[in-house]
Amino acid sequence: MELVECKSCGSKDLTEENGTVVCNFCQSRYIPQTPQFVATSVPILETPKTQFDVVLQSVGSSKNKIAVIKQVLKLTGLGLAEGKKLVESAPGAIITGVSIQDAESAKAQLERAGGVVSIV
Repeated sequence: MELVECKSCGSKDLTEENGTVVCNFCQSRYIPQTPQFVATSVPILETPKTQFDVVLQSVGSSKNKIAVIKQVLKLTGLGLAEGKKLVESAPGAIITGVSIQDAESAKAQLERAGGVVSIV
């Protein structure tokens, strides 16, 4: 049985590149586990994520709010009104599209200020 359509998007526009099959529509990649494709066990290769978002889940206790706002202002360069609005609208992304090192650094700074933070 040969792979004739993409398992992700259903496109039939497939090409073979360096031993993998690539969907020309959604760029999903498949590796044949045997000389023939097995429809139920065809793995999709994922590209490693290189950009991350720092999401403020909550301010924590109310006594931390000012410290978290100050840290958000420092990290983002926003003005006081914009930073306060961003913190008060949590959960929400504080910084987007940064490296994992920058995201972890920002997360640590916000957590030290008392915020509850995640990286996505």
